Amino acid sequence: MTRCVVGIDPGGKTTGIVARRGDKLLGHWLVENVGGVPYRGRVIERLSLVVVTTPDPDPLPLVLVAVEGVKAPNPHLGVTNPTGIIATARVLGWVEQWCADVLVDLVVVPPAYHGSGPLAAYPPELVGAREKTGTGILRHCRSAWDISYIGERLWRFRESAS
Repeated sequence: MTRCVVGIDPGGKTTGIVARRGDKLLGHWLVENVGGVPYRGRVIERLSLVVVTTPDPDPLPLVLVAVEGVKAPNPHLGVTNPTGIIATARVLGWVEQWCADVLVDLVVVPPAYHGSGPLAAYPPELVGAREKTGTGILRHCRSAWDISYIGERLWRFRESAS
């Protein structure tokens, strides 16, 4: 059976999550850092629901979580304020800890230009109705989509090398 891959684009303000099997999008979610329930709780609750409700009789062994990592800010590239990176790194840590606690395979994908492909390259559900340039809120889910593919490739490479 094909593994379900959960891709996560962590962010200090918004986290995009997708679940897919092969090329089929199973679902997508945006978790926003708003008042009320603490952000950590919102991210982990959504991740838990996604993994537990994958359409497999025994989902946990058949789920791979791929999450984008972080890079240190580089003043040579004009990035000197680490606040956003720190907030993103916290979300990454929450995901890493959750996966370790429930024994779900995890791959950390190096940051790149995830989600920046042509809009037509993504499932229609990941493109906003009025979106023309790729700058809408669903960009986080498109990023998670790309992360899920790269993470799956990295996982397969790692498994074949061992």
